[in-house]
Amino acid sequence: MDADLVIRNGKVYSVNLDGEESRGEAVAVSGGKIVAFGSDAEIERYISENTEVIDARSNSILPGFSDAHLHATFTASAVYTCNLFGIFPNESNDKKELIRRYQDEMRAYIAERPDDEMYRGTGWKLGYFGFAQEDMPTKFDLDEVCSDKPVVLESFCQHHIWVNSKALEIAGIDKDTPDPRNGNLWKNDQGEPTGLLSEFSAMNIMKDNLPNYDLSVEKYKETLRQYQTEFANRYGVTLIFDALCTENGREAYREMAADGELTIRVAAHYYADPNDPETRIDEFIARKGADDIPDSYKVVCVKFFMEGSGLDFYLGEPYEAECLKAAGLPADYRGNPYWTAEELECWFTRLNEAGFQLHTHAMGDESVTHTIDAYEYAYNKTGKKPRNVIAHLMLVKDSDFARMGELGIVGCVQPTWMSNEPVM
Repeated sequence: MDADLVIRNGKVYSVNLDGEESRGEAVAVSGGKIVAFGSDAEIERYISENTEVIDARSNSILPGFSDAHLHATFTASAVYTCNLFGIFPNESNDKKELIRRYQDEMRAYIAERPDDEMYRGTGWKLGYFGFAQEDMPTKFDLDEVCSDKPVVLESFCQHHIWVNSKALEIAGIDKDTPDPRNGNLWKNDQGEPTGLLSEFSAMNIMKDNLPNYDLSVEKYKETLRQYQTEFANRYGVTLIFDALCTENGREAYREMAADGELTIRVAAHYYADPNDPETRIDEFIARKGADDIPDSYKVVCVKFFMEGSGLDFYLGEPYEAECLKAAGLPADYRGNPYWTAEELECWFTRLNEAGFQLHTHAMGDESVTHTIDAYEYAYNKTGKKPRNVIAHLMLVKDSDFARMGELGIVGCVQPTWMSNEPVM
């Protein structure tokens, strides 16, 4: 067999499915797949006059990297909205001064776009404001910047949004709007919305009721072209899992794959909404495979959240006393799970049986335990082990590390989530 590509004079390390290790100097590639590796002499027979030959110059030869959890489509929010990532507290940690800096950035952004129907920003940090309600930003701060059009600022972690009064009005959120399951519509002592909304169930009330809130498919495509050229291709990333993207974001991937524009393979997901699980999960099962483009783009799994962020982690023991005191929470507060054990067992079993993988956001140790319990239940019911994933894993009991190994559960950890944020 003649190879399309041979890379030689390198260092190759390989492990097969039985755990046996092998080392070599060269690899041969044909039809986009590695067909052989070994010594330079062994691979020589794959070289013909049509073979591209690369000299690795004694460097390591690695396959393409896979990024198992990222949000490439979220990049569009930073590109096409006001970028607030570069704003940090001053040395005195003056909250009012920090708000003024966010206001100034938005004023400058709005001044350049007087005809826009809505103004969006991305990258502010709730953690900079501590726990005290009086220090938090409010709708009135953004009303000073713009009062006649909606203003929506997404946090850097995408778990909070900060909006003005006009956005609340258009979305129909007022003092009579109840908190959705697993979400928080922040309200003041008079019961009026403050302009902060936390976690997806609450944020989606805003996003779903603001006309044309989501970015267009074309804007997502333009951002993804930039992402794959400047980041994925440049650093050898050949496969990504986009762990949370909108319907327009998924359509952008699908169209790029269909048009041959993707230079990476993409795995995506459907989002399991605790507010309407049965309808959504029936839809996912019926839709399975319909969005896939062979060898380029697949919707491979369903994404669950066991909890949110910050003081929303679900713990086996209460949070630190000083944290709870500062936040005005009871001394026995441990957070709350977004799904009951019975719900997880039901939906995990149905989805695994239908051929989906599961990707569950779990940070607190009790969240991890509940997720493992439900995965194990689904495995026992279906007889399948589809490499389900737990993402983030901030706190894990020693016994649960062992259980994950025994059950073949993939641990997906993001080091950047370990950064020293004030809220932590």
